[in-house]
Amino acid sequence: MARLVQKGGRPLTAGRAFAMSFAWGLGAAIGVALGAWLTLVGEAGAPGVAGLDTGTDLFTVPLAAFAVVFVAHLAIQVTIAWARGRRADAVSRPGPGA
Repeated sequence: MARLVQKGGRPLTAGRAFAMSFAWGLGAAIGVALGAWLTLVGEAGAPGVAGLDTGTDLFTVPLAAFAVVFVAHLAIQVTIAWARGRRADAVSRPGPGA
């Protein structure tokens, strides 16, 4: 099985992977929540205040954005680390005739 390797050749740790994914997810959630809040407070924007459901748009949608970005970032990190590990294993393994 290929090892998980970060950029720079260090092994990918679960704590670092979760921290990076959490940061990206939190950023997405804050951005979505602020966009909904600005629509509510500014009484402008699409779909407008009449189309804004406070509970859904200020809490549920940002939580969904957090979850989607967190999972996607974590999956991409692990996939790239796996590919780097396979490449590092292939480079370190002597080829035929060596």
